[in-house]
Amino acid sequence: MRADPGPAWGVLRRGFWANGVTDLRGFLTQTLRFTLRDRVAGIHCPVLLTRAENGPLAAGVADFAAALSAPTTVLEFAAAEGAGEHCEMRNRSLLNRRVLDWLDDTLASQDRP
Repeated sequence: MRADPGPAWGVLRRGFWANGVTDLRGFLTQTLRFTLRDRVAGIHCPVLLTRAENGPLAAGVADFAAALSAPTTVLEFAAAEGAGEHCEMRNRSLLNRRVLDWLDDTLASQDRP
């Protein structure tokens, strides 16, 4: 982890600092606190979830969407589109277009005061 600049910065420096810990065990223990498990019922606004075909967190998207009572949209991204990896990193322009279209449609359909 120390040899790779991404994890070295994201976990060992920033992650430890932000979580007030000094070692990897403490960091992992602290991250377990960050969950929406007990807060799902309190989400009432429209929700957009993205699911990258080969993303390591993609398996949880369907369960999370099913647990929501709020209006929920799941945008699927395929490897064939170049957006099948975590955070759709290899085709961010496609992600941006689809997310911004959803946002435009969602905001346009909201009741105005």
